[in-house]
Amino acid sequence: KVVYLKGFTEGVMLVGDYKGKPVKEAKPLVKKDLIAQGLACSYYEPEGRVVSRGGEECIVAFCDQWYLAYNDEEWTKSVREHVQDNFDCYNWRAKNSLLATIDWMGEWACSRTFGLGTKLPWDESWLIESLSDSTIYMAYYTVAHLIQGGHAYGDKPGPFGIKPEDLSGDEVWDFIFCLSEDVPQCNIKPEYLELMRKEFKFWYPLDLRCSGKDLIQNHLTMCLFNHAAIWKGKPEFWPRSFFANGHVMVDAEKMSKSKGNFLTVKQCVDQFTADATRLTCADAGDTLEDANFSRETANQTILRLFVFEEWVDEALNKLELRSGEFSFLDSAFENELNNLIRRGRTAMEKMMFRDGVKFAWYDMQNLKDEYRNYTNGNMHKDLVRRFVEVQALVLAPICPHFCEHLWTKYLQQEGNVVKQLWPVPSKDEDLVMQRKYKILRDALADFRSQKDKAGGGGKKGKQAAPAEKPTHAVIYVAAAYKEWQQTVLRELQKVPLVENEDGTLQPEDKGFLKAFGQLDTIKAIPKEFGKKVMPFASFVVQTEVKARGRDALELTLPFDEASMLTEVVDVIKKQLDLQGVDIQSSDSPHEKDTTTMREAAQPAKPAIYFWAEAAKEEAKPKEGIAVSDFLGE
Repeated sequence: KVVYLKGFTEGVMLVGDYKGKPVKEAKPLVKKDLIAQGLACSYYEPEGRVVSRGGEECIVAFCDQWYLAYNDEEWTKSVREHVQDNFDCYNWRAKNSLLATIDWMGEWACSRTFGLGTKLPWDESWLIESLSDSTIYMAYYTVAHLIQGGHAYGDKPGPFGIKPEDLSGDEVWDFIFCLSEDVPQCNIKPEYLELMRKEFKFWYPLDLRCSGKDLIQNHLTMCLFNHAAIWKGKPEFWPRSFFANGHVMVDAEKMSKSKGNFLTVKQCVDQFTADATRLTCADAGDTLEDANFSRETANQTILRLFVFEEWVDEALNKLELRSGEFSFLDSAFENELNNLIRRGRTAMEKMMFRDGVKFAWYDMQNLKDEYRNYTNGNMHKDLVRRFVEVQALVLAPICPHFCEHLWTKYLQQEGNVVKQLWPVPSKDEDLVMQRKYKILRDALADFRSQKDKAGGGGKKGKQAAPAEKPTHAVIYVAAAYKEWQQTVLRELQKVPLVENEDGTLQPEDKGFLKAFGQLDTIKAIPKEFGKKVMPFASFVVQTEVKARGRDALELTLPFDEASMLTEVVDVIKKQLDLQGVDIQSSDSPHEKDTTTMREAAQPAKPAIYFWAEAAKEEAKPKEGIAVSDFLGE
């Protein structure tokens, strides 16, 4: 097997008419010559045992057959170029699979003698097999309302009074579908024909077709080929995009009646409501991998929607919210909300509904809770209303009924929410504000963790657990990296980075650290820091760059980190349940700190040291004569 494979893929002909040609190129030529000389014939057999859906073993029969020559070079070339240059699959794996199928398709048997289907026009003893049929039916949808008038079975005449026999000639459809400029002589009025042609031109081409991943290798590819053949030389009428999805699982298991996890759409709607079902489906997955409908997620969604409505009612109708100028937290909240509006729209446009739900629902809800928590409930009135409006608008495509309820009852807006446009960010994103807020958010999470956990005996970057509950802390802020760290970062800035599927960055050469340590500039770093260099470089690339992108490689911050933390010091005290917090440079230790904690501080990553102070007792009045005794009653 290995010898055959190597010979075919890498071998070169040594003799014969095709001497010097690769074996894989010579093989079809030799085959063609042998058949032409009558020395061979084509022979086909299955690759393995074939079993029908009914469980019976299938026997190969030699019979006549009609084929579509999808291997025609000109035809294949036109489809391939269209997919490469003017087509969107929303997933690079789906696009690669489609391109591979276009080159692989070859001749396809397109007819059969039994079952349901359309009769082959030139040989009515044959039926068109189902995968080859119905590949341009969407073109009919553009005029179906004028022909059938909404009657699915065609048993009643449509608004134009057109009968089936009026459409039997090719010239009628050629004119409607812009394949001919000649108005046909038929029983249909010319103005009706013109109107149907106008409808077709308005709606076509097909902007999007959603289907299963198993149809990429046949039906979807045939759809492209057949459009390219019928509208030859008119790519403006060819499909613009396909979205392929995997199969559906329930609770991470294949859906099966025997397992008791078989669900119909009606059952889901009856049990979880329409909106919870829609949101769970959107959250189930968008790639070619099988989607997972989680009943736990569906139940949680019902609760989340209910809790959010309760909060909206309280926030808009009951709470006393402040107004006036925005604080740092207000501006940060508004900025983060604008960011999620943008990211949610981008995800929806790419048909990445799981990401869309993440940004437009889960992340927005977390942002709201975070804002309420950081402000201790002292939220800004205008921002709260803005948030509810945005949430209703961005979630409306997924949960239209719930959002309609918010839109009309609580926001008291006119018109339907489903007819509104996607919200526009209130202002351009402030990237500096975004970084400030991320530093605060990450620092608070890190500080909480350090406060809750026992330390490691006062080692660098760690702190021994104080004997009592901490009451005070000092936050160390580093204005710049140390000299040796700056050297490492300058060299890391030269390392080429590539983007992963999840949007994170990583080095183009995953093994770059081997060569990195041999750079002259790295070798020149003083020996006292030698053991720290490679761990620092690895941490920056593997952790910081992945989390923060190229910002992690900057030598300094574009703002005063200490001033920013000082502005929100009350928030920090409240979040950490402390009586006092000092903020100072990491260049020198705090009077209460006897550790090396300050050395762990880096730009955008402040360090913290906790200590406990005994509560001061209130002064008690001395026993004796009271002043009132002298003054009288």
